[in-house]
Amino acid sequence: MRKFGGVEHLGFCDRLDDEKQCGGGDNVISDPNMTARKNRLVRRVDLYVLPVLAIIFACSIIDRINIGSARVLGMQEDLQLTGNRYNVILQTLFPAYLLAELPSNYILVKVSPRLWLPFLIVAWGAVLTGMGFTTDWRVVAFLRFLLGAFEGGVLPGMVYIISCWYCRYEVHRRLSWAYSVGVLASAFAGVLAYALGLMGGLRDMKGWRWIFALEGAATMVLGIVAWFTVPEFPENSKVLKSEDQEVYTARLQRDRGDANVEKITLATLKQVLGDWTSWFQFLLFTFNNASTYSLAFFVPTILTGMGYTGLTASLYSAWPYLATMGAMWIFAYVSDKTKMRTPVICAQSLLLLIGLLLIRPNYSNHVRFFGIFLATIGCQCNVPAQISLAQSNASGSAKRSIMAVVVVWGGPVGGIVGSNIFRQQDAPTYVPGLYTTVAMAVVIIAGNVLLAFVYRRRNQVAEQSNTLVDGVPGFKHSL
Repeated sequence: MRKFGGVEHLGFCDRLDDEKQCGGGDNVISDPNMTARKNRLVRRVDLYVLPVLAIIFACSIIDRINIGSARVLGMQEDLQLTGNRYNVILQTLFPAYLLAELPSNYILVKVSPRLWLPFLIVAWGAVLTGMGFTTDWRVVAFLRFLLGAFEGGVLPGMVYIISCWYCRYEVHRRLSWAYSVGVLASAFAGVLAYALGLMGGLRDMKGWRWIFALEGAATMVLGIVAWFTVPEFPENSKVLKSEDQEVYTARLQRDRGDANVEKITLATLKQVLGDWTSWFQFLLFTFNNASTYSLAFFVPTILTGMGYTGLTASLYSAWPYLATMGAMWIFAYVSDKTKMRTPVICAQSLLLLIGLLLIRPNYSNHVRFFGIFLATIGCQCNVPAQISLAQSNASGSAKRSIMAVVVVWGGPVGGIVGSNIFRQQDAPTYVPGLYTTVAMAVVIIAGNVLLAFVYRRRNQVAEQSNTLVDGVPGFKHSL
């Protein structure tokens, strides 16, 4: 028996994976029994890790965007949201979301996912419920700030947990699966809010209050269930039998060299934040999310121009997201199978670019709606792809935890940027904002190509000088 990171493993574990799955070397022995066992263990881990994280992420999205439906169902009038008050309420979430991400991942490692994530879920559910009983817009703004603080740990936490459970070239598919459930939730969040809004008048409560109260209560119930179902880190989990645990940990060790979760230290934090590529990936993720918000801006305008309103408009707006789910799984499969991140990201970004160009006002509404399809597929598929690229190029679990935060910081920042690109004085065509978004799509493509050249050069320098990339044996940057 041998030890990896303090954990003993059976000698035959080295035969568990083939080279295609976990990046095995020349000594990998093809054994059908080992392959079947590996597949069985991975499926068991999939059922243990992915469903609950996907549901939590989907719930966070629904609870974050339901304010738009609440506004049109009476909140605007009841809370006197005149002037820029509604925009102030929207913006308060983003700073709190951004500030909470890094401390949240630190606590996640320190405390354990099964304790920390359920606390966050119950906390933001209570905040959301409280929003249904407020009578002052300033209180809603403060509660929205708290909502961002508690939800801020969800996406980076989900990314880090998944990256700890899988080999580097299995992560993109798993992230895409979990993220696609969130995409589906965002597609039908408006329909759910519409249904809850029909309860308006019951117990003398307006429909918008029922949206916050019931969705918040459901979230708190989810938090209680999550206490028993959220996955622990691999070394602390009991989902696998003892021998299976050793086998599974061995494959992670051979692929990444960090099967056990490392503590986040100040030195590691400085190393990650001191690498310019970390901030460059943050910038690219910011541009992608700004594009996502621009699409959210244009969809209602285009559907209104096509004559769709109310529930019909909500249903039509869901179609691009349904198409995105299928495309996301295909792109992720290709990315993991070929072990190539950059070509997939560039292909997705090209769809985003073409879609944005088709949204221009000089085209018919039907062509513009097709552009929404392409652009939605491009920018939404880029989210798990860009995160997977960052995770694949972070050596060590502590660095992956920090990189999950640095990249995801681009989410709230992109939200702030995207919500301010389209100015009211540019109505009804919004051409300046649209071309700004097109330029960002071009930067996403060029920036990822540049990153690939940089990572390729770092691999070559390490090979030519007979040194280790990031000081980790066997580690190579992903392209």
